[in-house]
Amino acid sequence: METVKFPRLRITLSEFVNTVNKVRRKNPNTWLQGQVWVENQYVQFKLYKTWFQQYRVGDVNWDNTSNRKVSEFQKDLQAPFKRKQK
Repeated sequence: METVKFPRLRITLSEFVNTVNKVRRKNPNTWLQGQVWVENQYVQFKLYKTWFQQYRVGDVNWDNTSNRKVSEFQKDLQAPFKRKQK
């Protein structure tokens, strides 16, 4: 399992999406895990390719299906933050 290293403890949503995708592409057949503050929300995740086994933003658990297209996966990463803005 690879732990995703972020540039800082608190990052923007764009930095989060870019970093997770960069590490995911670099380690295509590896479980990834991480935790970081994204736009004032504490985020924890564990994923394999484009499937989240665990994706927690704040106090809400998010999930998705396996075998997602990368574009759908990127939307999944952003969904909890988009929903909170409404």
